[in-house]
Amino acid sequence: MAKIDVVCPRCSETHEVIRNGHSGSGAQLYRCNQCPKTFQLSYRYNGAKPEPHQAIVD
Repeated sequence: MAKIDVVCPRCSETHEVIRNGHSGSGAQLYRCNQCPKTFQLSYRYNGAKPEPHQAIVD
């Protein structure tokens, strides 16, 4: 079994990231214990990705 280190997009921590259930589309959710950030590695909807989402907000 291979181990994949998941990196938090906010604080870049790898050791404090844990699995946190699944999204509505079935993608794995992760949570960082260092900062209160919940995220997923793959997005089905492109508007939910961090880069386009920030452009929409701006």
